[in-house]
Amino acid sequence: MDRDNGLKGVGADYYRDLLRRIFEGRKVILATDVMQGAAGNVPALRDAGAQRPFLLAGNIGTGPLPTTDEAEQFSLELPPEPDLMSGIRRFETVLRDLPPDALAALDAYDPDREALVLGSFFTLDGVVAGRRVYGGRTQAWEALEDKTAIDDVLAKADIALAPSEVVFIAAAREAAKRVDLGDGTAWAGDARGGWWGGAAYFRWVRSADDAAEAEAFIGAACDRVRVMPFLEGIPCSIHGCVMGKDVIALRPCEMITLRKVGRDELLYAGAATYWDPPDADREAMREAARRVASTLRDLFDYRGFFTLDGVLTAAGFRPTEVNPRPGAGMAPMAASSDVNLMVLNKVMVEREPVDFRLPELERLVVEASDAKRGGRCFAIFGGKPTEQTVRIAKVADGFRRAADGEDADGAIALGPSVIGGFARYEPDASRLEPGGSLAPTAVEVFAFTDTEFGTRLGPLEAALEVR
Repeated sequence: MDRDNGLKGVGADYYRDLLRRIFEGRKVILATDVMQGAAGNVPALRDAGAQRPFLLAGNIGTGPLPTTDEAEQFSLELPPEPDLMSGIRRFETVLRDLPPDALAALDAYDPDREALVLGSFFTLDGVVAGRRVYGGRTQAWEALEDKTAIDDVLAKADIALAPSEVVFIAAAREAAKRVDLGDGTAWAGDARGGWWGGAAYFRWVRSADDAAEAEAFIGAACDRVRVMPFLEGIPCSIHGCVMGKDVIALRPCEMITLRKVGRDELLYAGAATYWDPPDADREAMREAARRVASTLRDLFDYRGFFTLDGVLTAAGFRPTEVNPRPGAGMAPMAASSDVNLMVLNKVMVEREPVDFRLPELERLVVEASDAKRGGRCFAIFGGKPTEQTVRIAKVADGFRRAADGEDADGAIALGPSVIGGFARYEPDASRLEPGGSLAPTAVEVFAFTDTEFGTRLGPLEAALEVR
């Protein structure tokens, strides 16, 4: 039965039928650096009438996979990389020159080379082993990932911004003196070496030692840096979407971004929809996303979903970046609404001649994700842990293993990743009260994994809620 959440208008069945019009009878290759990350798209493609898809990945990852009856699978088993972004870039580089065994497997699956290739971050004109990338983004859209190039777009959208300066790395310390409001400064590098996310080239600079480390680390990969005040408050993200004259905005999501105690780095640890900002801030954030959507359409002929990321500070929401793609917060909203928003976004980017009914999609997803919360936190660490799932229970000072037969507050999955070990915490949503930040829970979970499994993440702190 379709979950329409009491809405007058379309429900999830409408979008399943829409996807069927595009994918029925088609062969699809899901290409991603971690196979487990693409597994959730297999049921949506099956429901859309696609043929059994082909999962092509750099590594398997941690977590459940489809059966071989549900999807053909090929892992390149790429060697470990030093960080998450290096793993993504390495995979996309290898895709341009796949080894013979991978090519043979693809040709056996799709001898006529008619399959569509769906990936996370590909450009629109991309080709994988002679097969067309479907729903990739343009080079101009991808360039919006550059953290030093987005202020003009945000200014044209008439959004309140924190002060910032974009300077060459050698001038960053002087810029920091001019913009520091008392909590130090945030430095974000440019995209000289390719786009990046997950706080990879971000540093929180509060001392001369921090500045020296940031200059060395960011300067090795970037020419310029965006310097702005460090913003205290909850890191958050709002998805906007544009298709023709229609623009919509979904609900804000928390970006679980933890502070490494005594260090200038942050740990990006996932996204969730449990947190609720004050109602007035929520609507202001959604209106900002709509304005950015219109601006992206007018300047770049943009279509599909994007994220407007920032911090809810004591003075209100202050954006820090725009990501021209669906973000991590999309997953819990898609699960709540029964609409595969990731695949739907590909269809929007391709400008397929179908009626997306965006205003009704907005109502469906927002009401569903308000009613049913979700999200998870994760961390990547060194080592090669044994793959396992451990149920844990909350206690006064953190977490412990749940006893057999005891109700658990959630479960931790451990296993391999592209750069070592991987720990993912999935809370039991029924045991969490909507409204609060998930970040303090993440801090306690990772203290538990450090003690129990030697993840060596070190002491962490959550952002402060100041609004």
